[in-house]
Amino acid sequence: MNYEKKCYFKVITYFLLLICLISILPSKTFAEKSITVYINEKKISMKTSPVISNGTTFVPLRDISENLGCTVSWDSSTATAKIKDKKSKKTIIIEKNSYTVNGKKNPLSPATINKNGVTLVPLRLVSEALDCTVDWDPYDSSVSILKYRVVEVSNATELLNNIKNNTKIILTASEYNLTKVKNISNPAIKTEHAFDGEEHIISNVNNIIIDAKDGVVPTLLVTPRYANVLPFENCKNIKIKNIIAGHTIDTGYCTGGVISLANSSNIYIENCKLYGCGTYGIIGENVSDLFAVNSEIYECTYGCVTFNSSRNINLSSCIFRDCKEFSMFEFTNCSDSKVVSSLIKNNETSTYFSFINAENGNNIIFESCEFLNNTYPKLFNGNVKFYNCTIQ
Repeated sequence: MNYEKKCYFKVITYFLLLICLISILPSKTFAEKSITVYINEKKISMKTSPVISNGTTFVPLRDISENLGCTVSWDSSTATAKIKDKKSKKTIIIEKNSYTVNGKKNPLSPATINKNGVTLVPLRLVSEALDCTVDWDPYDSSVSILKYRVVEVSNATELLNNIKNNTKIILTASEYNLTKVKNISNPAIKTEHAFDGEEHIISNVNNIIIDAKDGVVPTLLVTPRYANVLPFENCKNIKIKNIIAGHTIDTGYCTGGVISLANSSNIYIENCKLYGCGTYGIIGENVSDLFAVNSEIYECTYGCVTFNSSRNINLSSCIFRDCKEFSMFEFTNCSDSKVVSSLIKNNETSTYFSFINAENGNNIIFESCEFLNNTYPKLFNGNVKFYNCTIQ
């Protein structure tokens, strides 16, 4: 074979190899892996499949909206889609680079895309415009969308009677005394005697949000010293935001805590104030994936928080103050839990107890925390690690 033929042969070979490589490499624009979508934990069928473009998940606007109970119309003259949510009475207008909710315009980045004549929108738009929570699971390539029934409540009876699956409860009043509620007609509420009164236990409920209306600072109260304020058992996906909760009586001894959780998972507590005479601000037994952020726990009579047989407990940017008696932080038989960027001050642990108890615990971490003016015979026992903490 002469030189020219050898060169020609090499060029053809390299060209064919390049074509083969291009054919097997994943597309930079659309990922072809099948994506499953669930709405309120039910798998839905769609005419157009979701896609992933440059790291963003896009879903078909019409398929998702109609499965959420909305109507969709298309205006070809302006290239805009209009969504009407029958339940919330919202009107949403979708343009390529923005969306408008009841007249309020918001930027949309990344923009919508078109696939075979079908409009697909970023997944986060479903959350922001349609009052849903969304979750992307990269392990099985699935999208979970939760659509909440939204209800405003102005008294404790309405609050307890509206605790049901897939419900967002908006608190509009300044005070809710749960002890005063009698004869509840809600199967999700179990009432038990708590020595000096009654305790209303929220059980077997999934996907609940309890939040305050803008401009309102609601306080949730109970009278009995032996009752927890907000007890949950066998619950999943619970969010509690922007509330104050505690007991009606002054600081003193009792056996009821503030937020109590048993056999529950995916709990989110944000911007809450939990106070004594509750024994602990948060109590957890067999709890997983709890996140408490920007919250304050104070003046509790046994300690700040106590967890047993739990995992992935995360307390971040919180204040723990003026609590006393036993260990302030209990992580007994717990794993993979941490307290981060929090202020821990003016707490007092009595003799024979360590300030942090991690008996039989694994990977319990305090990171970037400030310990000020606390009293204790021993700082910790068990497997506890400190990173960038100030301890005075």
